[in-house]
Amino acid sequence: MTRLIFRLLGFLAIALAFALLVKDATRSIAGGTLAMTPLGQDAALWFPAKFALLQPLLERNVHPLLWDPVALTLLRAPTWAVLGCAGMLVFYAVRPRAARIGVSGRP
Repeated sequence: MTRLIFRLLGFLAIALAFALLVKDATRSIAGGTLAMTPLGQDAALWFPAKFALLQPLLERNVHPLLWDPVALTLLRAPTWAVLGCAGMLVFYAVRPRAARIGVSGRP
């Protein structure tokens, strides 16, 4: 049951990533230039109150070596890339394990 829920979440993340990729591609074609929406901008748009409270809290309480290279890189990355990678990682984590060769699976 848990594997099913995580696979569903991974599928939804990949589907949303594809929709956001199409949105960015459409904006790029219409504008004539490459336009990719960063995760920080989408997070501020989708969750304005929570993101406004969460960002200063993280800046104060997270170690600077973790905040500057890791968190800021994720916030500047395209949303479709972050969600797509997260969905693929979830799929990889809950995949069924391959049977070991030479070991009987019968009881």
